[in-house]
Amino acid sequence: RAYDTLLELGVLLVALLGIWALGPARPGYQPAGRALAAMVSWIVPLLLLSAGYMLWAGAFAPGGAFQAGALLGAAGVILRLSGRADAGLPGEPAQRWLIGAGVGVFTLVGLLLLITGLGFLTYPQGLAKWLILVIETAAMIAIGATLAGAYVGGRPLAKD
Repeated sequence: RAYDTLLELGVLLVALLGIWALGPARPGYQPAGRALAAMVSWIVPLLLLSAGYMLWAGAFAPGGAFQAGALLGAAGVILRLSGRADAGLPGEPAQRWLIGAGVGVFTLVGLLLLITGLGFLTYPQGLAKWLILVIETAAMIAIGATLAGAYVGGRPLAKD
């Protein structure tokens, strides 16, 4: 299951890099009116809170990094639709770190386990839960940033 998730993160990373290769993102939509802005101010925090819950609940029930990342990505889409051209994402250098963190942390943990004599992504009994939580947290952030960045539809605009 770990290999499958690692490959899925890699596919998302490559897809976003392909979108960025198409050129700069189009300008954002017009700023939201007061009613939409008020709704966004309630929905986005609720999506962030739900993402955190999904990540934590994924250890015990259906949920996890992809569901939580999809909620983060949805928050970015809502921010973009409400007039934020950047969809709530940081500038391009920070986005590169965020989207690379999913694959990077996953691979780093796997290599550290390999160096210690265990197999690649073979979690020791006492540390399994915490290692998986670290991996899934990085994956959630990377998935959310990737999905929101894909919706923006091009290389991030320069921050002032």
